[in-house]
Amino acid sequence: MFDVNRKLTIREKVKILLLSRGISMRKLVKQINEKKGVDHRHTNLSRKLVKNTIRYAEVEEIAELLDYEIVFKDKRKK
Repeated sequence: MFDVNRKLTIREKVKILLLSRGISMRKLVKQINEKKGVDHRHTNLSRKLVKNTIRYAEVEEIAELLDYEIVFKDKRKK
């Protein structure tokens, strides 16, 4: 059973963003590779998401490529 109150992992959040844009992990990595001029495999990104070792800068890059922004919201303000 899925607990609707549990906090999503970064892997789950990225997967939701990918689904919302209709983009696969492979296509995302291809876009990152083209932007940076490198040749990384999609398994590298998948591994980082599973192990929760992805850097914030990489998450920012993913958000940018998917046309999202990361927003910090003060939880004390209602």
